[in-house]
Amino acid sequence: NRVFPVSNQSESIITCLRKKVAENGVIELFNCPINKITKNQNQSFSVSTKERIYEFDKLVIATGSSKKTWQLIENLGHKIVPSLPSLFTFNCK
Repeated sequence: NRVFPVSNQSESIITCLRKKVAENGVIELFNCPINKITKNQNQSFSVSTKERIYEFDKLVIATGSSKKTWQLIENLGHKIVPSLPSLFTFNCK
């Protein structure tokens, strides 16, 4: 089974995901450049921006093609797999 937006626009997927995020009380920092991400001893995260430092229990990061953000994630011990632009389908089970 596959789900694909009727609009054929990737923006429809983004809009849907952002709506669900807001409905579930998740804090979204959108178009907010990050200077530093630190994993704390209690397994929480400190996210530093130009304006302030945010504290989170969990993070979901959408980097786009930002090499700077990729480096921040690599500094946390993650491996970055090069991405390719696409409009894709979601496999649903």
